[in-house]
Amino acid sequence: MSDLAFAVSAGAAPAEHLDSTTPQAGDKIGPVQLIVCNARTIELRVPGELGWGPALIGLVPIVWCAAAWTLCLREHLLAERMRGCTALTLMAAVSAILMVSSLGVTWRFDGKRRRITRRVGLLAATHNARRIAALRVESTRPSTLGDVCLRMTLLDATGVEQFEIATWSRREIDRAQVDALAATIRTTMGWSQG
Repeated sequence: MSDLAFAVSAGAAPAEHLDSTTPQAGDKIGPVQLIVCNARTIELRVPGELGWGPALIGLVPIVWCAAAWTLCLREHLLAERMRGCTALTLMAAVSAILMVSSLGVTWRFDGKRRRITRRVGLLAATHNARRIAALRVESTRPSTLGDVCLRMTLLDATGVEQFEIATWSRREIDRAQVDALAATIRTTMGWSQG
């Protein structure tokens, strides 16, 4: 009698005897958080690179812009300082775009509708999953002095990389967890081994 059959006959829940590497909603694989994980949908949250320091630096042009417009409108100097206010507005817009692009990315793999959604901040882009043929996990070394990293990427039918989903430092992550997540995504989306 198998362990699972014995556990069920003894009254134990089968979920207790699942493989410990099977990903479940709420799991964290390094910095990547698994938000939703079921047979039809998988949703991942990959943290961004925006920390407190870069955020404060990014806010400087936005604060300058707001201050310049406030002073110009309050003192009725808009005609004389319109060029400066416009330049500061452009700087603030660029700063805001860079800050939003550094936020975390949420990936949603919808196996039922065959769609992949990539959301950064409030902006979302949906892609047809039928154009993706495989998901690959590979070990890479970004530079000769850098640590070995694991990269999870999506490939088209010709083997060309389309999207990078996440990267992990090889020293900080168990490869089995990443492989289990990749296998779950492949099963949900119906992709081949990459």
